[in-house]
This record gives sequence, C-alpha cells and structure tokens, in this order.
Amino acid sequence: MVPQELAAIVERQGRNRGCIILPIFYMVDPRDVRHQSGPYRNAFRQHEQNVDEETIRIWKDALNKVGALKGWHVKSNDEQGAIADLVTGVVWSHLTKNNNVLEIDKLIGIDDHVEAVKESMALDSPCMKIVGIYGMGGIGKTTIAKAVYNNVSAQFDRCSFVENVREMLEQKDGVITLQKHIVSNILMVNIAESIVNNSEGIRAIRDRVSRFKFLVVLDDVDETFEFEKILGNMENFVSGSRFIFTSRNIKVLSMLADDIKLYRVQEMSHQHSLQLFCNYAFKKDIPPSNYETLSNDIVSVAAGLPLTLKVVGSLLFQEEEEIWRDKLKQLKEIPEQKVVDRLKISYDTLNEEAKRIFLDIACFFVGEDKEIAFYMWSDLGFFPTTNINILNQRSMIGIVVAGSRKKLIFQMHDQLRDIGREIVRQENRRHPWKTSRIWSKEKALNVLLNKKRYNNFEILKNLNMEELGTISKECFMNLSELRYLDINVSVLIDDFGDYIPNLRWLRLRNGPSDNFNVENLVILEVSSFSCTRVDSGGLKQIKV
Repeated sequence: MVPQELAAIVERQGRNRGCIILPIFYMVDPRDVRHQSGPYRNAFRQHEQNVDEETIRIWKDALNKVGALKGWHVKSNDEQGAIADLVTGVVWSHLTKNNNVLEIDKLIGIDDHVEAVKESMALDSPCMKIVGIYGMGGIGKTTIAKAVYNNVSAQFDRCSFVENVREMLEQKDGVITLQKHIVSNILMVNIAESIVNNSEGIRAIRDRVSRFKFLVVLDDVDETFEFEKILGNMENFVSGSRFIFTSRNIKVLSMLADDIKLYRVQEMSHQHSLQLFCNYAFKKDIPPSNYETLSNDIVSVAAGLPLTLKVVGSLLFQEEEEIWRDKLKQLKEIPEQKVVDRLKISYDTLNEEAKRIFLDIACFFVGEDKEIAFYMWSDLGFFPTTNINILNQRSMIGIVVAGSRKKLIFQMHDQLRDIGREIVRQENRRHPWKTSRIWSKEKALNVLLNKKRYNNFEILKNLNMEELGTISKECFMNLSELRYLDINVSVLIDDFGDYIPNLRWLRLRNGPSDNFNVENLVILEVSSFSCTRVDSGGLKQIKV
C-alpha cells in the first residue's frame, strides 16, 4: 500500500469513528511501521527529495497510528490460508456483531434461566467449558439456549448456533452436513466444497476453527451425536471456548464430558404460565375478567409446559367463549396434536419394553410405589432396572421419595401422562374395549360385565364392583392377557386362575378372598394388609 492511500484511510477514520482499521503487517515488523525505521527509513529519504514536508509529515503520522494498532504480524513461515480465514472472519464479525441475534419465542421468566446457564458457563474462566441443558420436550430448552446465545455471543470471537441436530444427523451424510455448518459459521465463509468426508470435517475443525475463542450451541442432540466423531479431540480447542448442548436425555449429555455442567429446565410456575398463555391468547399479560376462570383452568391443564401454552393460546386468540369451553373439555381428554407430535418423539425412540413400562406408568402408576411395580415388570422380562433408568434420563418420568416410609414413587408430567393415554386410545379409538389398557372405572366395569370377546387387555384398574357383592369366574373368560387387576370387591368366588393365566399383580381393595389360584401371580395386595411377593424362594412381605 502506498503512503498516500494509507494516509487517506487514517484521515477517513478520523472523520468517521465508525470506520475500523485492521492492519496486516505482512513480512514487516510493526515497530518499523510505527517508527518508520528499517526499510521505511531509506524509503522516506528518497521521498523527501520529491515530496513536500507537510505531505511527509502526514504520511509518517498515518504510519505511526497504524503501527500502534492491534493487527496481524504475518511472517514468512505463516500459512496464508490460515491468515485469510482469520482476517476474513474478524472483518465479518465487526460488520455483523450487532446483527448476530437469534429470534426467540416468548418465555416468561427466561432471565432466571439465562443467568443460571451463564453461571454454569463460567465465562471468566480461561478453560474450555461444556454446558448441557436438558428437560422434557416442549419445556423451553431451545428458547433458553437462544437467549443465552444472544446474551453472551459478543464475548466470543466466533459463534455458531445449530438447531435440530438430531434431525440433521438422521439425514444422509448428516455428520458431514453438521461439520460444514459449524465450520462455515465460525469462518464466516462457505467451505462446503472443501469437506467431502468425516475426516476432512474433523481436520477443518482442528486446523481452522479450533484456534478461535468460540461459542457453539448444538440444539437437540441424542444418542446419534458423538463428540469426537463430529468435532474431534476436545483438547484441540483453545482456552475460553464454550459448547452448549440441549437434549431430552441427561445421559447423552453426561457422556459428552466428565466435567460437563448440567442445567435442568423445570416446569413454569402457574403465574408465569398464565402470563405466557395470555400473551398468545389476548396479546397482553393478564386475561379479561370474563375469561379469568377459563384461562386459569386451561393453564392448569397445561401443567407448566410452554409448548402447550403457546399452541393453545394461539388457537384461542379472538375465539368466542363457547370455543374456549369446548377446547378446555377436549384438552382434559386429548392433548393438542402439535403437542402430541413433539412429545411423542421421545416415546418413538424407546425400545419395546421401555414403551410398555412408560404406558403402564402413564395410565396407572403415577404416584405408585416403584418397588412393587418393579417385581411385575421383572417377572415379565421388561428389564425394569435398565428401562426405568432410560425413562428417567430422558425426563419422561420422575422418581421421588414420599411418605414416612421413604418409598420411591413414580411421577410424570401431566402432559406426558396424557400423551401416554392418547397413545393407548389410538390403538383402537372406535372400539376402546380393544385397547391394551383401561383406566376408566366405567369402561373397565363395562368390559368385565359384558364379557366382550376380546382379550387385548393387559391392565384393568379401578374396578368398583362392591355393590354387586360377588364376581364369578366367567367375568374373566376373555382376559387371558391380563397381567394387572385392581378391583374393589367383597368376595371373589370360584377358581378363575385358568381364565387369567398371565396375571402377575392382583390388588383386592376390600378384604381377603377365598378359592382362587393364579399360577404366575407375583404380587398380591389385599386391602390394608401387607403386600406379598410370590417367588421361588417362598412368600416375602413387602410393607405398603
């Protein structure tokens, strides 16, 4: 660059402070530029013979100012491609710094989540850190990750936010697609053609990305995501960089790194839920007085799930009160389809035994003792130790300590419970007696008394036959697949074991029974008596 061009650039910056000078000292020492020493001394001696004194002074001032700026010192052994990446990226980062903001959905109370995640990120630490955000589908993980990204991205040299990683990896050449996306975002240039396989992608990340202090957010990762296969060795990344991952599965996140910081997104409070719902249903924070009760009832059904609040609120915007009442009634029975589709993603990835355990809990065992149900599932070959752990890791169930006896009981978000029941309903919506599970007292009683010619039922609960007094074995003649029976009855007469050979768990809520023999029974609960586990070692008492 000739001196007059440099002087013009410096003069323009003096008039417009928005201009930025990013010097590249190519094969020259910045100190020589600043002090006009070395090769510059001889050059100026020649210029002084032909150029006036004021112009020389302006040129020297310009060189002095530029020589004092922070830039890049390119030596003879530096790779020109690497310098080009560096300079191009920094130029673009300055040009796009104020536009590097993601659009996010409304989420009331999001500031508390952002601060908690930022604390886990330890932004002041010089070490490389990984943070995982987890929780059930629709709980707001992506929205929180975007809000954190917007809040802290200015503190990093480069940033990349990739949504729907799970879906991307399911596609053909998904790993390569993800690598291209990350590298192109960090370098701020499209390098799609230079990455043709997995190894090329890892090499590009190692050689061209890892030198930056960056923020990378990968949204919705699952078991298909392998850190080293996609990003390479974690030790390659420079100090100060940060990864944020979101997932439904805490185990997926825990396996990414031993020192990963985990943050669980909990359900919204009723107050925040009501405000979020009103933002979509009324475009304001509080409901009109004539919709206050209806709004609170709908918010209660949503049970703190932002996805449901947004979907239902949007559907009810500017609708009449009668539509609201109908929607509330529907939601109590059947969740909104968009919510079902989102939450069902977790269910669809389960193995067959885990699905059956999930449906059992959703339909019958929320609030029930984990230990007792465990015996039935174990005897049926459902591998409950492994599969209960899988459901818990994926935020599909919870296990809490309850009561003075410190029993472990199952918990489940109301929306997930309703999704499980909807899956069972869809087994045969026109003929509910053909489904595998019935939890309605009326429907269960109808099936038993009318002796429907179907043997699909695996579980019948809440059978209240107290008024009938006794039940004959013929009531069970078409229930050969029944494995759990919860019944309120004074007396069971006859030996009905031949009709329900697969029964593992019998719960009698109104006293003992005589004359029954079920060969494969594992659990017998009788009224307020102890629960007896039957196995090859004899009878064992389990306090309930």
